[in-house]
Amino acid sequence: MKSRNGIDRLALLPALLLLALAVITFVDVVGRNLLAMPLTGSFDIISYMMAVLVFAAAPAVTRSRSHVVVDLLDPFCPAWLARIRGAAIELLSAGILFLLAWRLGLYGIEAHEFDRVSPDIYLPIWPIAGFCAAVAAVTGFIHLANAARDILGEPEQ
Repeated sequence: MKSRNGIDRLALLPALLLLALAVITFVDVVGRNLLAMPLTGSFDIISYMMAVLVFAAAPAVTRSRSHVVVDLLDPFCPAWLARIRGAAIELLSAGILFLLAWRLGLYGIEAHEFDRVSPDIYLPIWPIAGFCAAVAAVTGFIHLANAARDILGEPEQ
């Protein structure tokens, strides 16, 4: 199946990262326990990969509204109120993600200016912070689009 857009292609990244995380963890555990030779820098690599994995998955999950939800009161809620509640939640989520993007962006700039690196193998921090900031902003805009759909009562795409 061919990807429709950049968000679909970005959604492949977490799957590949999960596979790579499993391989790195396996190699590290086998090396550490059987050969007394742990994989150098595995903590740094896994930490970076986890950050990218979580943020890279967010746009596709948000666009498809696949987040975990608690809908105990939905059967008792009129449709118009559910739309307002949904829009309010989407707007709050967008605001939080824009705040997160702003702070991550500032942190990435600071990490670049002061040459901040990971503790074990000295990987620069700023590219990961910048990626996470950009993806958080994209996810915030997706939440705004979801809010607009909720307010207008448009069906999901």
